[in-house]
Amino acid sequence: HVAIAEATGNQTLVALVRALNETLRESRSLSFRPEAAPSHAISDHVAILSAIREKDPVAATDAMRDHLDRVESLIMDSLRADAP
Repeated sequence: HVAIAEATGNQTLVALVRALNETLRESRSLSFRPEAAPSHAISDHVAILSAIREKDPVAATDAMRDHLDRVESLIMDSLRADAP
């Protein structure tokens, strides 16, 4: 995450991503609870990185949105599973 932020050349974004890394630790652990989550995370990250390497901002945006939607869903599923 930090490497992608650094590639933008935007130091404010880099600082923000570094600060969020710690804050998001708990939500990341929730998103990895489902058995298939790690393989989805890898494929999502590959899609994002591929789009960045190809310098395709539309594909990168779409891949990032898909990833964030999936992570949100995984977190919500984990929270519902923990609810009494």
